[in-house]
Amino acid sequence: LYLVDSSGKTEWPDSANIAPSIKHSQDGCLYAGDSESLLAMAEEDGTVKWQVDFPVVNDIVQVGDKLCATTRRDLIVVDAKTGERVWDYHAANEFATVSNPVVVDGVVACVTSSTFVDEEIYSFEQNILHIFDPTDGTELQSFELGVGDCYGLSAENESIVCSAGGELICIENFPTPA
Repeated sequence: LYLVDSSGKTEWPDSANIAPSIKHSQDGCLYAGDSESLLAMAEEDGTVKWQVDFPVVNDIVQVGDKLCATTRRDLIVVDAKTGERVWDYHAANEFATVSNPVVVDGVVACVTSSTFVDEEIYSFEQNILHIFDPTDGTELQSFELGVGDCYGLSAENESIVCSAGGELICIENFPTPA
């Protein structure tokens, strides 16, 4: 891993024998995922502060002192300073996927999309938006978003916006975490 400044000068030597994808940065720390772990690195020199085993990390967001990371089937929340696992949510369906997490109004949200196969081998997506308390993982609310592909989960002006089944959906007024 190398960090190169705007002049092309290498700022970090090959300080770690890793090839992470940097997903988030805050307060002088880079949070990254590779094929086997989630890690925190010092921005100034690339020193690995902590590293925990996870399957492939797709996305990372921060809420307070916690990082919320998604893998194919999980939402995992860790302490941003130590990497210690705080809680996780595992999609129950074997064919389910978990979207990128978003933070809005003090809660964490993600969409699970499940593919089902009926007797005629017909498959479809069932999309459910889950709203969690970031401190302990309590599911505060869930919304069925309908059937069809789900895209673009984002937080906009204290609302969650996404497209599901060809419709644009905006959800507001979330429960307050404990």
